[in-house]
Amino acid sequence: MLGETKSPDDSLVPYGIMEERSDIRAHVGPYARCVFVYRTALMRELVTERKYEIAYACQPGFNGVTGRGWCVPLEDIPDLRTINCKTWRWEKFPFQGTTSAKGSAAVVVCIRLLKLGRFPLWVSAQDDERQSVQIQGTDLVVFARQRIQVKCDLKAGLKSHHLCCSGNLFVQNAERNPLSRH
Repeated sequence: MLGETKSPDDSLVPYGIMEERSDIRAHVGPYARCVFVYRTALMRELVTERKYEIAYACQPGFNGVTGRGWCVPLEDIPDLRTINCKTWRWEKFPFQGTTSAKGSAAVVVCIRLLKLGRFPLWVSAQDDERQSVQIQGTDLVVFARQRIQVKCDLKAGLKSHHLCCSGNLFVQNAERNPLSRH
């Protein structure tokens, strides 16, 4: 109707940490040159129990809000693992690229960390007491089927990492994709 204005999130749909089926989330912070990793279930509990500031995100090339989420201070996140990647060559990261380009680059960062054995995985482990297995030299059996959600979170990190850093992680809970990018 004439005179009514829409809120910035009227056209956003629930999509984010509450809807996904991940076990682990990794926020790649290119300005901080760090990756912040935590268990999804613990963050869900945290944002449900506490009231965090709502923030909005925008996609380059679109004039309007394309995402909504909570700004969660790093110090509030239980069992947060921070992986320092300061010695990596970040100059090739697409800081000014599309949302898709930044997301793809963030996935590459996490794959590299996994291959180097630096990415934390929360696993189930048990002592294998079967004599036939122990004779073969196996003491532990580890189960590590984990679903990892990777996010490019440009401003993630502390101001001491980089002046552009917010001190928070942006934990998304709604979005829209007006440019149909994947």
